[in-house]
Amino acid sequence: MKYVLIAFLLLLTSSSFAQKFSKGIITLKTNEIIQGKLIIDNDNNAVLLKNGSNTKSYAFDIIKELQLGADSYTPLLRGDNTYMANVLVSDKASLYKIGYDSYLIINGDVSKSFDINDQQNVLPGILSLLYNDCNEIRAVIEKKDLIKRDDLIALTNQYNNCSYSEYTPTENEVKRATKHNTDQVRLYVGIGANHNNISFFDNNETQSLVGGLLRVGVEGSPSFLGRLQGNLHVFFEGSANFTGNQDFTNNADPVNFSISSYRLQFGIHYLFNKTGFLKPILGIGIGGTSDAFSGSILGNRFEIDGGNPIVVPRLGARFKLKNNKHIGLMIEYITSFENDLTFPTSDGIIPLEVASQNIGIGINYIF
Repeated sequence: MKYVLIAFLLLLTSSSFAQKFSKGIITLKTNEIIQGKLIIDNDNNAVLLKNGSNTKSYAFDIIKELQLGADSYTPLLRGDNTYMANVLVSDKASLYKIGYDSYLIINGDVSKSFDINDQQNVLPGILSLLYNDCNEIRAVIEKKDLIKRDDLIALTNQYNNCSYSEYTPTENEVKRATKHNTDQVRLYVGIGANHNNISFFDNNETQSLVGGLLRVGVEGSPSFLGRLQGNLHVFFEGSANFTGNQDFTNNADPVNFSISSYRLQFGIHYLFNKTGFLKPILGIGIGGTSDAFSGSILGNRFEIDGGNPIVVPRLGARFKLKNNKHIGLMIEYITSFENDLTFPTSDGIIPLEVASQNIGIGINYIF
C-alpha cells in the first residue's frame, strides 16, 4: 500500500509542476538562445528550465530577455531587488507581471510586489496605499470582491488619469494593507468513506468494515514562516465515522457489531505548488480516537467504548476554484490499534480483543 501512495504523490507533484512550466525562450546577455519549458522563480531570482526530470537555473542578471508565450520579460532593477518584468502599464504608476500570479506596481518612490492569488484578501489595502493620492479610486477598489489581472490594469489606468490630491490613509486602510504580515487561516469540511480492516486477538485474518466519514477542521500558516507561509500548515481536525452492523467470521466465536468512531487530530501538512491550480499535500497528524462498539457474541449483547492514541500519515491534492476556494482529495492511513472488549456474563467472562487498521478517503471543501 505504501508504494501505491508514494507513486500517487509523485504523480501529483509532477503534474502540478507541469501546469506551471510554459514554453518559452531565454536570450542571454551573451546572445545565446535557449528554448524549453520555463518558469520564473522570484524566490531565487532565476528562470528555471525543465528538461525531462532535470531542472537548470539561469540567474536574472545573465538574462537579456525572456519570452513566455506572447509575453516578453526583461530584467528590472528596483532597489536591492531584480525582477523579470513584463510591462502591462507604463505611466506615473507602472504595472508589471513578474511571475505566475505575481505582479509589481511602481509609483514614484513607492513600490510593492504581491501575489494576486495568495494575497487577494489584502490587495484592496495594498492598492489603496499605492494609489493614496487618488481619492476617487478608493471607492472603486473597496467594491471589488475579487481583483484579477484585468482589474489591476483598469485600476492602474484609472489612477494614471486621476485628478491627484493630498491624502492620508485611514486607520482601516492601513490595517488592511499590513494584513499580509498576519497568519493565514482556512476552515474546511468534508465527507468520505472509512475502510477498516478488522482482526481479532493476534489473528492475521482480517475482514473489511466500511463506514461513512464526516470531518471539519481549521488550518493555519503562521506569518513567521516567511517564504514557507502558504506551504507549511498546522491543522486541528475533528471527524466522525459510522458503520452498519456486520457479521464477522474471522473470530473463534462469530460476532456481530457496528462501530461509531470520533477522532481528534492535530498535525502538520506541506502544500506543494502553493500558487498553482493543482496543489499536492503530504502531512501527518496525531491524536485520539473514541470507538463505540454495539453488537452481540454468543447470544450476549454488548455496548462497549474504547479509546486509543492514533498516528495518521496523509496525502492528497487540492484544486483551486475560481472563487479562490479549493476542493481537496485526502487519503489518510490510521496505524493499527486495539480495543479490549472483554466483558462478563452470567456464564463467565467473554474475551474479545479487536484490532483495527483504517484507511480514509474523503473530499473536502476549503473556505
